[in-house]
Amino acid sequence: MRTRAVWAVVLAALFTAVSVSYAAAQWPTTCVELNDIVEAHLGNDHNVGIYQKVFGDQAEQACQNDHRNDVRSVFAWAIGGDSSPTSSVERGQVLRILDGDTIEIRYLSGGEAVVGHIEKVRYLGIDTPEKSEPGGAEATEFNRARVEGQTVRLVRDGRNRDNFGRLLRHVFVVYQGQEIDVVGELIAAGHVKGQGASTESPGATGSATAPATSTGTVYDSCEAAVAAGEPRVLGSSGGGRGFPHATVPSARDGDGDGVVCEV
Repeated sequence: MRTRAVWAVVLAALFTAVSVSYAAAQWPTTCVELNDIVEAHLGNDHNVGIYQKVFGDQAEQACQNDHRNDVRSVFAWAIGGDSSPTSSVERGQVLRILDGDTIEIRYLSGGEAVVGHIEKVRYLGIDTPEKSEPGGAEATEFNRARVEGQTVRLVRDGRNRDNFGRLLRHVFVVYQGQEIDVVGELIAAGHVKGQGASTESPGATGSATAPATSTGTVYDSCEAAVAAGEPRVLGSSGGGRGFPHATVPSARDGDGDGVVCEV
């Protein structure tokens, strides 16, 4: 489960290490076999057989999805042909649910982190209540029901990590037979701050809520949103005007009203 560049280097070494008269039948014939050879050669014994462990009968298809062009391009590169870099799909196996918008995974593929490492992933574009806040337990359990123990597809959009070192990603998972956008599901179910009953205190009424985004653009900082002329919205707690948290997901929502960068 390696990027094409690593495969190229390792397999180039393998090509030079074995005789050109090596019987064709002894060469790997599947993506899974080739991946296991690469991992074993790198000394990553814990990754040998990982596709079979994670995907079972779908191991070969999953490997080919991750390395659709890798096998052809790596062998072409190793024997002097041309190949261009190809990004593989980012995947991770969910180990723990930290709250409604953060999970802990074992990184399986993609090249943006080290395969096999444990990483925290922060969902892009939303902010759910903390576990200790009203609605936090519900958001956490909603998230758990969809992704715990599952293999998820990760999609980067902008920054790779936040200020806490967490991967920033859109997260997709196969749920009830079809792939779903976990962030979209959380929004639709009302588990995002400023989006509905899941963030209100018991008995709260008439509290204003902020839209998920204003223009749909996501910014790395409050300053970037201001410079771009992003329209401000009225917060429901502090009385100031700012941007929906989904517009500047890295900003802190101190009063929990779904609006950040308030002035």
